Amino acid sequence: MFKSLRTLLNALFTDITSTFITLFAIGILVCGLLTAFGGEENQAKFKRGLVVCIGGLIVFLLAKPIVSYFQTHL
Repeated sequence: MFKSLRTLLNALFTDITSTFITLFAIGILVCGLLTAFGGEENQAKFKRGLVVCIGGLIVFLLAKPIVSYFQTHL
């Protein structure tokens, strides 16, 4: 049992980039669907969540180039 759990955790954390891109994509999909088909009272919350997921994905994808830029130029 622990061996399968260990292999799952190793698979998740060895390629952390694809894991987080998948998580952000799921968040964008869920927030988008709930914004489109959810009730009016919660629509504003899901729109903010959608913006946060898109912003998080952009920051995550740009973090490595930004850090390397500052390391070479400063």
